[in-house]
Amino acid sequence: MHDRFEVIEELGAGGMGVVYRARDRQLGRDVALKLVHTDEDPDETLAARLMREAQALAQLSHPNVVAVYDVGRADGGVFVAMELVAGEAGDEWLRERRPWREVVRVFRDAARGLAAAHAVGLVHRDFKPANLMIGADGRVRVLDFGLARAAGFGAAVRDSGELADSDEQETRKLEAAELEPNVSMSGKPSASLLDIALTRDGAVVGTPQYMAPEQFVGAPYDARTDQFSFCIALYKALYGVRPFEGKTFGELKQNVVHGRMRTPPESDVPAWVREVAVRGLEVDPEKRWPSMDAIIEILARDPGARRRRIALAAAAVVLAGGGAAAAWAMTHDKSAVCRGSERELTGVWDEPRRGAVLAAFTKTGKPFANDAFAAVTQSLDSYARNWVAMRGEACEATRVHGTQSQDLLDLRIACLQRRLHDVGAMVDVLASADGEVVARASELTAQLPPLDACADTEALRAPVRRPTDAKTAARVDAAQKTLAAVLAQSQAGHYPAAQKLLAPLLTEATALGWRPLEGEVLLAAAQLADSTGAYPDAVKLFKDASVAAEAGRDDETAALARNGLVWVTGERLGKYDEAQDLARDAEAKVERVGHNDMLRADLDQKMSALFVEEGKYAEAEQRSQRVLELRQKTLKPDDPRIASALGDLGDVSSELSHYDAAIDYYRRALAVAQKGLAPDLSLISSLRVNLASALRYKGAIGDALEEFDKAREITERALGPDHPQLATIALDTGAAMLDAGRTGEALAQFEKARDFFTRTLGADHPNVGTTEYRIGEVELAQGHVDDAAASFQHALDIWQAKLGPDHPSLASALDGLARTQLARKHPAEAVVLYQRALANLEKALGPDHAEVAGPLEGIATCELALGKPKLAIPPLERAVALREKGDDPAATASAKALLAKARK
Repeated sequence: MHDRFEVIEELGAGGMGVVYRARDRQLGRDVALKLVHTDEDPDETLAARLMREAQALAQLSHPNVVAVYDVGRADGGVFVAMELVAGEAGDEWLRERRPWREVVRVFRDAARGLAAAHAVGLVHRDFKPANLMIGADGRVRVLDFGLARAAGFGAAVRDSGELADSDEQETRKLEAAELEPNVSMSGKPSASLLDIALTRDGAVVGTPQYMAPEQFVGAPYDARTDQFSFCIALYKALYGVRPFEGKTFGELKQNVVHGRMRTPPESDVPAWVREVAVRGLEVDPEKRWPSMDAIIEILARDPGARRRRIALAAAAVVLAGGGAAAAWAMTHDKSAVCRGSERELTGVWDEPRRGAVLAAFTKTGKPFANDAFAAVTQSLDSYARNWVAMRGEACEATRVHGTQSQDLLDLRIACLQRRLHDVGAMVDVLASADGEVVARASELTAQLPPLDACADTEALRAPVRRPTDAKTAARVDAAQKTLAAVLAQSQAGHYPAAQKLLAPLLTEATALGWRPLEGEVLLAAAQLADSTGAYPDAVKLFKDASVAAEAGRDDETAALARNGLVWVTGERLGKYDEAQDLARDAEAKVERVGHNDMLRADLDQKMSALFVEEGKYAEAEQRSQRVLELRQKTLKPDDPRIASALGDLGDVSSELSHYDAAIDYYRRALAVAQKGLAPDLSLISSLRVNLASALRYKGAIGDALEEFDKAREITERALGPDHPQLATIALDTGAAMLDAGRTGEALAQFEKARDFFTRTLGADHPNVGTTEYRIGEVELAQGHVDDAAASFQHALDIWQAKLGPDHPSLASALDGLARTQLARKHPAEAVVLYQRALANLEKALGPDHAEVAGPLEGIATCELALGKPKLAIPPLERAVALREKGDDPAATASAKALLAKARK
């Protein structure tokens, strides 16, 4: 057995393996250790599949899935180390009849486990009560996702769907199948961990009593196959019998394939619960529930319980269309004058709007749509409750308690009305959601502006007063409503829609002359210009927004505009000294605003990126650490912005060549990002790309390519086959392939990225320049020097035109052109190009930046090729000094070796 584990006792055995209780010496805990024998499989396809599935499952962290800790080879087979659960297996738990509500609770949690697995591309293929665990803590866990299925009853199912056994043997096995005591991961007698057939070519897998029609006939499986099995198990748990009769395998197959269900016995199970199971048992997979998420949504909403709650609360609750507007009452009012705020939610976030969002999410067909809808509902309901409470409190402070002036009440109501515009605009986006919006739903609703500002009396009094003329005030209100729509569309990535709304809004804001509105509209325009790559326009708009906000005494907008100006000037345009000067002004403005942690974090995040570009990694790390601390202090633990902060720390560590630390940060970030009810899959994909890049830099090319594949699969599933993120993944995948010497495959990836960026962003976008540079690297590696020179020149032309003549990216293209001249045996021409690259980097980054070592080494290489070793020594001495300041021993050793050669 593997040295890491100390076997304590055997828990059970099957035809192909054994389950042990073992002690994990490394982690200091007991685990269930499953050893599956694969030595009878000469080509090792079985072992490879088991390893792949176990590794995939190990990436899934969900409270309703038994955790897989490790997987590996040992003793002629594959071992899987799993969570050792104290509790009872599902089939044992169901030996006594359970109240239907208790059954629904257990199966709802099991459905969540299946849905989590489906979301990462895993299909169970043999769900049944025996593969459930009800822990001593009450938590339900699903186990055995395609792992360690022993050769036995299920393994005898062939392409024809018939068992190899005789009818008499089939009958005995079918009748006895659920009565045989086996072993669970709790260590108690229960259903076997090893009683499921392994998937082999030409075989169908499953326990017949819980198999879907497609399994019987050998058709492809997917998540809806698990749904069918789940609904058989649910039906059995509710009624005590399975929905399909059959004493022989043949009888059972015919009843399942033709949808001949038995009539359920008399019981107290309500019709809505029965409908959940019956629809999931449709023969045609297309007629079943769209996903496990839809089942979870219904099982979580008990109509009877809801009716009882409403009845009990009827005397105290004012209902307005249900949903977020329901269940709100001012139970401690001294007067009725401030009641009814929930009516303001009508048409903004009420039952019809909720239904529209659900319909839009469902229409996308995304497997995570129902989880996303549940998360959105939870977030918007909470926001709506807080809005109603604050609206009532503001009213009472003036009308009931007399502790607040009418003037201040008007300011607070105006602020709350704007927040309602924000909710309405966000719901508009959600109600017309595409796959990307569904994938980012939690992130989008998390960006709703906090309500606290509407209780900040000092801040409310600061801006220039709203126009008092009724007509002008109405125009301001309409403009603010349009602005909310612009921001919502922008946050969703719908830039053309946002730009279409923004153009007339800019004209209107200028015409109205109310400076606070003008500042906010200009800020939105600047942010949109930045998002669409119009960086010079963004600089001007951020400046204009800052001026207008200052005139309107809107400190927060002015601070955000200054933060944005720092970002575009430094990160986008590479003007680092100018950006640092602007940052001092931004720091002062943020300090003036006061206790606003998210505003502080916004600037720190931008400054961290700027410090990374300048090679000031200690400062970058300090800022990124503060971003994490501020967000952890302010936000919920599973907020995607916390995951982003951890990812930023990973980026800094990667730049420092601290790849192990970077990998740890990225994995921590992924754990946070995956915690949410509806995690942001776009963020998860980005984190996996960064993790893959760190693995690549560490030299683990195989692991890096696996992570890139996972990122690609997530992105395609969540965002569709034409999402821009896929082009970025292709670009990074190609770089890893190039490192591995797989030039042909790398070239295909780079060309794929180039074609996509050209089609979606235009032929002169900087991203196209990046792909051209990468293609040049491949062509040079393949010996196609003229083609490489053309590609490097194309990259240089694009970057110079779009980023300016001083951007440090130009040095990369110049380096590529110099290498083509060296390949042509023209060192004199190459040295001129390296000197241009050196001047570029020294001007942009300073003479002591680590990247300056690159062109210095290039110049020295040219001098050596020209037979002038003495001229090579000074640049090499400087390069060695710069390399020694960094944390790349290989680069330092290379520079020293070149210096030694020059000194000979």
